[in-house]
Amino acid sequence: MSVSFIWSFTMKFFQPADKLAEMWAWTADNAGLVKFTGVLDLLAGIGLVLPALLRIQPN
Repeated sequence: MSVSFIWSFTMKFFQPADKLAEMWAWTADNAGLVKFTGVLDLLAGIGLVLPALLRIQPN
């Protein structure tokens, strides 16, 4: 799941806007929202892996 979130981040940040609009029509008019959701995807991907890497256990 973490890999898919990070993949989504890379698609939203590094693909040209016209290519994104071909896949997701809503991205054509909402460039800021695309970047925002990309950052959220990156944070979610990191958040799934980081606790295991740092050996953080929930109480």
